[in-house]
Amino acid sequence: MPPKRSAPPATNDDSSADPPRSFKKTKFNELKQGQWISRLSYCKIKSIDATNTNPVAVLENESGFSWSIGGNIVEAETFSPDQYGTTSKVTSTQLAEILTQQVGDTVITVRFTKQAKPEDVLAKLTESGDNLVNIVNDKKGGKNLAKSLLVGEERDLVGYVIRPEPLLGRTKMVDLNITAGGKDRLVDHRTIKHIIFKGTKYELK
Repeated sequence: MPPKRSAPPATNDDSSADPPRSFKKTKFNELKQGQWISRLSYCKIKSIDATNTNPVAVLENESGFSWSIGGNIVEAETFSPDQYGTTSKVTSTQLAEILTQQVGDTVITVRFTKQAKPEDVLAKLTESGDNLVNIVNDKKGGKNLAKSLLVGEERDLVGYVIRPEPLLGRTKMVDLNITAGGKDRLVDHRTIKHIIFKGTKYELK
């Protein structure tokens, strides 16, 4: 009877995790003229100097690195999640397809409805005050109140996709405007109102 094989040791390796800032993705002293390299950065505009003939912007990426870049390069090689030249009316299904199948690693703006939180529900009930009993006793008023309690607030998320979760009807994204704590947010495909992506605003019909 052959001996039992032992299971391979467990590891905590996560190839999807970002390396520490000190990690060298490319060894500069081993580069040679004519070779290619690539870089993907999500950058915040720190300042703009448009006083000269050739305007310059100072950028800062998620890792905290800053550098200057010419306005001509910005216009030729970057996308803004705020600017758009065309508007397209699409269905809810098409909005979900754009987010999960087309956006890729581009920074976008997506407007959606957040899930209602307990504190939001409590605030709405408090706003009703002494009139709460009358609202609940009124059939139409009670239905409207119940519906409003289940709906969260609309918000705009500027960021990029981590991974779509189509079976769950949602997409996990990074919110670039969050400066402290976890930046991951879930976008419910059913609540998307619009997406600004590569110069086009896709609006729900």
